[in-house]
Amino acid sequence: MEFFKRTYSLIGSCIIILGIIITPFIHYFVKSDTPIENLEVYFILYLLGVGVTYFYSYKQILLEADQKKYIVSLIICFAAIIQIIIQSILIIVYKSYSLYIVVFFFCNIGKNIVLAEVANIKYPFLKGKESVVALSKEKRKSLIRNIKAMFIRKVGEISIGSIDNILISSFVGLSTLGLYANYQIILEALRSALRVFYSSITASIGNLCALESKDRAHESFITLNFINSILFSYITVVIIVLLQPGITMWLGTNYLLKNSTVFLIAINFYLTGSRQMVLNYHSAYGLFWSDKYNPITRAIINLVISLLLVKRYGINGVLLGTTISIVSTGIWIEPYVVYKYGFNKPLKPYFIKYFHYLLITILIATITYFSTFRISLGRFWTFWVKLIFCLLLPPFCYWLFFRKNPDFRRLLLMIRYHFVSKQKHK
Repeated sequence: MEFFKRTYSLIGSCIIILGIIITPFIHYFVKSDTPIENLEVYFILYLLGVGVTYFYSYKQILLEADQKKYIVSLIICFAAIIQIIIQSILIIVYKSYSLYIVVFFFCNIGKNIVLAEVANIKYPFLKGKESVVALSKEKRKSLIRNIKAMFIRKVGEISIGSIDNILISSFVGLSTLGLYANYQIILEALRSALRVFYSSITASIGNLCALESKDRAHESFITLNFINSILFSYITVVIIVLLQPGITMWLGTNYLLKNSTVFLIAINFYLTGSRQMVLNYHSAYGLFWSDKYNPITRAIINLVISLLLVKRYGINGVLLGTTISIVSTGIWIEPYVVYKYGFNKPLKPYFIKYFHYLLITILIATITYFSTFRISLGRFWTFWVKLIFCLLLPPFCYWLFFRKNPDFRRLLLMIRYHFVSKQKHK
């Protein structure tokens, strides 16, 4: 843990130093008709809120590795609720964005301090000097190699997550970025809920890959990847049908983006989410070094394509750049690495299933969208009527398409076994 502590402290220091270096140039990334006062102060406060957490969060690794991710998720969720409540009050009462960022800073630090203390209670050996054990040269070399690869990947992933907002702000405008942010709030709520599920099984997948045969690991992957594909397929259909009515009901028609923009948002959501199980097994096998430059390559493609398209197509050009970057690298590189170095199996069957699930998603999304797009019953009822369609029509279609699929039958058996087990324990 001492090694992880030093490593995380170094990463946190690098983030803060690099952030401070680019602070004088931050106004070049913001396009606004009116000057924003204290922009550099806001950026520094946000930077410190992110960077300082690395000095505390290294003990979180032990909780996650010990399959206690649910504790981490509960603390993060509770901290987020407190943060949102306090920030909402401060914005309404004092209308101060500075106080808003200060709350973010202290909540982030407080959350990580609590996580560190929980780790100390769960694992008392962390407190004593006797917990500091010198690593062998081989282990140290392996850890440093993987940490370097993870750091390179993390830089790429952070860049990917930031490029869209920076380009929209710089070339399209803050007003459009504000509209886009409303959609992202809803999508982030969905991602947060899904993150709880995926984080709860990550350690179990790691144990499976470490202890079981490659054939057994691959068999579990097939089933879990099917569940993942159906889950993200369904949510994507819901996004296409309900996102516009949801924004209308919440904020009104003045805050809507174009339907074409919503389609691109939904496409990117599916392309990113459909890779989730591959990424879980990629992490479980520790294959960080094999494709360490993949996220950076994707970020560069995203940046270049988005810059070429943004002036002509606006926000759609930026989102299309993201789509092209995922298709050109994301959907095939990680599966290739997992199948070659993890499962030692040919990749063709995976892609046959992947495009099969993709085509069914497109078909069900088309059926559901054209079954509901003429429904217009006012700001409130349009959303709820379309929601009923989403609850009934897509599940029926999935059953229709997959009722003879062995993965679907295996899923039904797993669900049945789960409920039978619960009944026996009552």
